[in-house]
Amino acid sequence: MKKIILFLVILVGIVLGAAQMFLPSFVSTQLEKQISERLEADTVSVRAESSPAIKLALGDVAVFRGDVENVSLGRLNFADVHFDISNMKLDVLQLLLNRQVVITDMGRGEIEGTVTQDDLQRFMENSVHGLTISNVEVTAGGITVNGSIDIGGIISGDAEIKGTLELDGNSLVFSPQRFAINGIGVGGLNTTILKRIVIYDFEKFPIPVDAERIDTSNGEIHIFVKPKAK
Repeated sequence: MKKIILFLVILVGIVLGAAQMFLPSFVSTQLEKQISERLEADTVSVRAESSPAIKLALGDVAVFRGDVENVSLGRLNFADVHFDISNMKLDVLQLLLNRQVVITDMGRGEIEGTVTQDDLQRFMENSVHGLTISNVEVTAGGITVNGSIDIGGIISGDAEIKGTLELDGNSLVFSPQRFAINGIGVGGLNTTILKRIVIYDFEKFPIPVDAERIDTSNGEIHIFVKPKAK
């Protein structure tokens, strides 16, 4: 009897040890592969963990963290996207029987996307018609777009557009506040030169998320979203 108990203890120890070494790496690799397939990114690095690691076999991912660099979402490029998620749930049968990682619940946490002013400028150049853009500046006070305008030789000169980034529902939008030509404010051209622009609709994000807040400073835009609750 003692030998059987000792054997079972040793067997459990081996299983737990193997799980500790194998499961986190396997689940992380599978999640990394799925993200790579869904996002056009230069690099993807993720880590999935639970303590003890055997909990991963039960579909419980205590911590999921990851970084995706230089990823295109629609027409907007993100310098990086950072995941910090807890209590993610996996399909246990798919994991054990088919060795497939299928997410059933994204859990709780935050996803942060960073857009540089250079990437925003490239987006604006393809979105703002009638204006040749030379510079886009991102500050805590909002967004400033500088360039030149020439409307049939009648109206021409240096143009400046000041506006703010806002969340409208689940979309990130640029809302112009002031349009000036050669330093003189112009109101009537706002509707024809620069309308309110939807920069990115998070309903199109690869996983269901709700946009939470925006922070603009030092030439960068930080957008924070959270997984939608089940």
